[in-house]
Amino acid sequence: MYLKYLLLSSNQNIEPSFESDYLKYTEETEGEFIVIKYKDLENNEASLRVSNNEAQIIFNGNKMDLALKRKVSNTFYFGEIKITFDCFLTSIVVKNKIIELNYDLLQNDTIIVSNIARFEFYKEKGGQLK
Repeated sequence: MYLKYLLLSSNQNIEPSFESDYLKYTEETEGEFIVIKYKDLENNEASLRVSNNEAQIIFNGNKMDLALKRKVSNTFYFGEIKITFDCFLTSIVVKNKIIELNYDLLQNDTIIVSNIARFEFYKEKGGQLK
């Protein structure tokens, strides 16, 4: 089974800022969480943990914690650069074929960008959604 990860960003218009290739994944549950594990194109471990009220995305050596309708401070590292944002999760959508996290990145209580992290699940590469 495969997933595609899309990051859609909006300032005024929704624009795809990233879309992965098809990536193999595993799925399990841990209590109330659905846990999706996969490796990115550079063979780095990545994962998504999601429940009705919380989510965590691990990617490129970074971890982003999200809580529904709450600000959570997250620090991201890009090489030598370290940036801290507050993240505000506005909604979680969990369907059979799609998981979507809608969240805002804020600095000083000002929205910098609104994002949608979308995970699409497929039985095979190039196939229909699972």
